Amino acid sequence: MNKKLFLRNFFSFYKNKKLIKKIFENANNLNIEILTAEYPIPSKLSQKKLELLGISYPIKKYPHKRITMLYSSMIKNKSILDNIKNFVIYKSKEYGPNFQVGLGTIAVGILGNEPILSSKNLDKDLNFLRENNIKTAVIFRLGGLNKEYLNVINKYL
Repeated sequence: MNKKLFLRNFFSFYKNKKLIKKIFENANNLNIEILTAEYPIPSKLSQKKLELLGISYPIKKYPHKRITMLYSSMIKNKSILDNIKNFVIYKSKEYGPNFQVGLGTIAVGILGNEPILSSKNLDKDLNFLRENNIKTAVIFRLGGLNKEYLNVINKYL
């Protein structure tokens, strides 16, 4: 986390947040579909904090599709992973077709040190989505897409 960026962007924070809200409010008129990639936050208080920071936007107020990140390759603690999966199941029922799940990453991400999701674990994650009637998965970092991953993905199309 680059502290200089926080300081440099601090003064434009509210202006940018206001601009983003305006885009959400006018999306339908502009024929724009908005999708947001968001952390799986089980607490309503934590969700409110993310909304204040402009990292999350309430679907009821600003209709959009939410992609909840389920990066099983990055979550080593089984208990935490199980909690996130339960959260994903709960939110999928709450948001219905406006809910999508982000899986990954299958290539190194922006930080340069993200653990790669194996094709075997991608298969497990996609099977979890199928078992819970979650229709859409978004796989991050398609730069890693190869024949092995394609074979797994094709099983679920």
